[in-house]
Amino acid sequence: MQGTHQDQLANALRQRRRAFLIWMRHAIDPFSILGGQKDIAWDNVRRAQRRVLRARRAIERHFRWEAANMKVDVRDIWFRTGLPLPDIARRIRLESDFFEDGEDYWNWVIGRLGDVELDITRTHTQPPELVETRIFEVGHGILPESLVLEIVERLRPFVSSPIYSGRWCPSPESDGEFEAVREFKLTSHEI
Repeated sequence: MQGTHQDQLANALRQRRRAFLIWMRHAIDPFSILGGQKDIAWDNVRRAQRRVLRARRAIERHFRWEAANMKVDVRDIWFRTGLPLPDIARRIRLESDFFEDGEDYWNWVIGRLGDVELDITRTHTQPPELVETRIFEVGHGILPESLVLEIVERLRPFVSSPIYSGRWCPSPESDGEFEAVREFKLTSHEI
């Protein structure tokens, strides 16, 4: 089954990290190439030092590659608050003609913030402060970084939990899970 380009990149990153960590487990321990011998000749020590240096360079190259190639797109913002969804919509300044609806499990509010249509949703089967409230673009598109920062700044005055940005990853074992890209912690004056 072929996923989106972003899913393929994420899978490639997971496979690369797993192979890299296995390789590093053997490369970092200089005695692993010497069969665990502690009383060794000087040439073997130099060879082990060179191997460790090559491993460190590989680590640096790996993280440079990862930073350049694996930018995970932010599609969701989630947090916890006890406020009703229409109050959240007003506080983040969705346009006044937002739409509120619900079903057996979910409640949601849909409205516009500038030229982006946002959905604010959460389950109503538990108290609101115990479940994640999720904000995402209605077409499940990528949220621009400037919009994420703007929404987070508008959420901070009334949200007492950390605010996360990332994306929702469907899972065959469950309803899915959040993959956090960034956590916006509360500053000391907000606590």
